Amino acid sequence: MNIITCPTPADAAVKAAQFVLERVVAKRECVLGLPTGGTPLGMYAELAKAVRGGRADFSRVTTFNLDEYCGLPAGDPQSYREFMRVNFYEPCKLASANARIPDGNAADPAAEAPAYEAAIRAARRGAERIEPNDIDAAYITAVAGADKTGKGIIRHCDQGFGTPGSAEYALVKGKSYTFKLRHAGTDPAYFDYPNADYDWQCLINDSTAAGLCQGLYNTGPFIVEDPHNLLTHETQGNETNITLGKKGKIHVMGVGFMTGGAFRTNNLSVAKWEKAFKEDGNGVSFATPDFINTDVDNFRIFLNDARRTEATIEATLTQAGSIAGNRTVTLHRQPDGTYLSESLLIVASAEDTNDAALTALGALPDINQRMFQMALDDTLTVTYTHSGVTLTETATIGVDVKTLTVDVGVMTVGNKVCAEEDQVKTDLREARECLAPANIRIVDNYSSAMSPFNPPQSIAANPTSWYAADISTGVRRMTKEAHDVIIASDLELGTDRVRVIYVPFGVKGADGSAFQGIAFSDWAFTHKDDKTYLDTCFVTVKKDEHYAVPHEITHFFGIDHLLGLSWNLMEPWLIFRNGISGTKRLTQAQVDTIREDNRNKLK
Repeated sequence: MNIITCPTPADAAVKAAQFVLERVVAKRECVLGLPTGGTPLGMYAELAKAVRGGRADFSRVTTFNLDEYCGLPAGDPQSYREFMRVNFYEPCKLASANARIPDGNAADPAAEAPAYEAAIRAARRGAERIEPNDIDAAYITAVAGADKTGKGIIRHCDQGFGTPGSAEYALVKGKSYTFKLRHAGTDPAYFDYPNADYDWQCLINDSTAAGLCQGLYNTGPFIVEDPHNLLTHETQGNETNITLGKKGKIHVMGVGFMTGGAFRTNNLSVAKWEKAFKEDGNGVSFATPDFINTDVDNFRIFLNDARRTEATIEATLTQAGSIAGNRTVTLHRQPDGTYLSESLLIVASAEDTNDAALTALGALPDINQRMFQMALDDTLTVTYTHSGVTLTETATIGVDVKTLTVDVGVMTVGNKVCAEEDQVKTDLREARECLAPANIRIVDNYSSAMSPFNPPQSIAANPTSWYAADISTGVRRMTKEAHDVIIASDLELGTDRVRVIYVPFGVKGADGSAFQGIAFSDWAFTHKDDKTYLDTCFVTVKKDEHYAVPHEITHFFGIDHLLGLSWNLMEPWLIFRNGISGTKRLTQAQVDTIREDNRNKLK
C-alpha cells in the first residue's frame, strides 16, 4: 500500500481527484467504488469542477457504493443514494443507469446483498481484464476500430467454445497495443500452466493476414502487425505447435482533437488568453511570440496510421457555423510513429486574427494561420484520407454552454435614438465574443422596430441631467428616475434575464460624473425598493469607446473592476490597443465566479 501524506484536507482532495481523473480519462468506461460521509466531499467537489471545465466526462463511468440504510427509499434525504445524487451523481453528470447503490427499500434484503455483490464482480471483470497496451491474444477475436466516442472494442469469442461477444474491452482510438499469447485455454479452470488447454488461437475479424482490417459495425479501421502468425485458428493445438510469448501489434486508427495531451472528453473551448499578455512601460504585448502554447485551451490534431512513414502528412479542418470554410493542416511524425499538428486555438473575434495587430503585439509571423475564429455552437471537423480510408472527427465549440437572455431598449431624445441599430448590433456582438470564453451564450431580442421608447415624464424636460444612482444615505440605491426609465422601456421585469437600456450620454452616476455604463445588480444594490428593477444595465454611446455592454453584463454577474490589468474586460478604461482589443479578456478566476455564483441567472 502506498500512503500519500498531504498538508491539508484540500490538498488531499485534489490529489485523490487526480487519481480518479487519470483513470477516467484513460478509460471512460471504468468502474469506481465510492464512499459516502464527510471525507470524500472535497474530492467530489474537485471532480465536479473538472467536469464543468470540460476536463473529464463521467457519462460512461459506472460507480458502486459500499452500503445503504435498510428500509430507506431512494429519495429519502437521509439515504446514501440521495447523498450521492447531490454531491456526485448530478454534479459529475453520471448516467442514472450507471449509478449503482444497494436498494435500501428492497422487498428481500437477503437476496439484494448477494445480487449486488455479483453485479460488482461482473463489472470488475469487464473493466479490468485487459491492462493498457498489453493484451493477451487469447482474449482477442475481434477488434472494433474507433467510434466517435474515442473508443474501440475488443470482443472475446472462443471459436465455438463460448458465446461470441461475451466480453468487451476498450481500446482507445489512435493508440497502438502490443498483444502476446500467454495461453489459449478455453476453460477458465485450466488457464494456468501446466494445465492450460491449447485448443485454439485467435482470429481478428476472421483474417489471418496482417494489414488493414475493418472494425465491427462500421466503427472504423485498424491495422494488425502479426509477424509470428499468432492470430490463427489452431484446431489441434498443443504445447509444441503454438508460439508462446511472441508479440504483435494492433494499431487502432484514429484522427481527432487532443487537449492537454489526451483525446478531448468534451467539446473544444474558446481561448481565455489569460497567460498570453505582459505589460511594461511600452504597453501591452504578448508574453511570448508563440502565445498559443500558453493558453490552457489550445488543442492539436492527432493521427494514428501505422501505414505512413513520411515526416509530414496533411489533414483538412472544416469550419461550419458563423464562418464556413476549409483549411489544410500539416501533421508532424512523432517518435512513436503517430502524427501531431502544432498547437491550434479557437478565438472569438476577427480582431484576434488580424495580421497587423498580432505583429504589433509581438506575435510570430503568420500565427493567425493557427487560430480559428468561431462562435459557440459552431463545429470544427478534421478529416484525413489515405489509400481509400477516410477518418473524421467533429467537435462543437463550447463546453457546458449556458445561455443568458439579453433584452434591449433604446431611449429616444428629440425623436433621435440614443443608439443606432449598427451600434447596438456591434455591442451585442462584443458581448457574445467576450463571454464565449466563459462558455456563456448570449441570446438577444433586439429589433430596431420594437426597441425605441420615449423618456418618462420625470426626465422628459431634460433627459440628460438626472442621476441613475444615489449614495447620499450611505446605502447605494437606484433613483426614482432610474426606476421610471426601466418602466418606460417596457421590458419584462422580475425574470432571470438581463436588460440593457441605452440612455443619453450625460446621465450621471452617484459620484456626479457622466457614466458610460452602470449595472444595477443584486450584489451592489441591496435596498428593498430596488428589488423589482435589478438585473438592468444602463449604457451610453460615446465615440471610439468599446465593450461597455459586455463590461456591464459582467458586473451583473458580480464581477467588480480589476484595476491595472489593461487587457482585462473589467479594467474600467476601455480603449483599443495596437489595433487589437486589449481590454476584452477575462481571467480564469472571473470565469469561475461567473459560472459558480450565477447558476440561477443562466440556463
